[in-house]
Amino acid sequence: MSVYEKFTFDGNTLDRMTIAALLAVNKDLGYYQQVVQGSYNAGGVGASGGTHDGGGAVDIVWVDMKRKNRAFRNNGWAFWPRPTLPGVWSRHGHGILIGNDRASSAAKRQVVAYKAGGNGLADNGRDAFPYRPKHITAFSYSRCALVSWKRLNDIAKLPKGIPLNPGGARQVEVVAWALQGFNMSLDGHRRGRMDEPLIDALGRFAKLRHVGKTEVQGPVSPQVCYELCVPTRES
Repeated sequence: MSVYEKFTFDGNTLDRMTIAALLAVNKDLGYYQQVVQGSYNAGGVGASGGTHDGGGAVDIVWVDMKRKNRAFRNNGWAFWPRPTLPGVWSRHGHGILIGNDRASSAAKRQVVAYKAGGNGLADNGRDAFPYRPKHITAFSYSRCALVSWKRLNDIAKLPKGIPLNPGGARQVEVVAWALQGFNMSLDGHRRGRMDEPLIDALGRFAKLRHVGKTEVQGPVSPQVCYELCVPTRES
């Protein structure tokens, strides 16, 4: 399976690599954020200038933008908050995943501009937003370490699937966000708990993707993790 396999995620076309990078940002933020424009959108929004024609490109809603700017940039994205430009676009956050080889040429130029301290726009201006990581690096599955499936299985065995610490709860929610992005119902799920609604959704998703039966109470195979676009610490 390719990291560039395409999925409909949160109503937008995104590849596996981009989904995993979005989930890494969500984990840092502690909530599920809305994507308003995805990737592989050739002939789409003209104001985007071709940046969404290939992979690794997302636009997100303008909420909690100071924290989002920091979270995206810390997780391997060239990212900018875009204030409203009358007649062109409403305010939003715009990100290009560094290291996504399927990004369009326009998107790759934006990454170059970001690394040079630029705003990624046609005027080639300076980045107006102060936070920048000390080291700008490409997105890495291994560094983001979204989920430890050993820990997740341990949580599933606890009474009511209640984690023993906040880190465990965040990992559980990464799985929940992944399932929600794939339009899987989690009715009755209690945030941060490896409860029956979440276990049931995992099982239904495994059948949907033809990856075999998933028993969360026992081992969860790396194949299922990969199908969920969530890299594991163990792999």
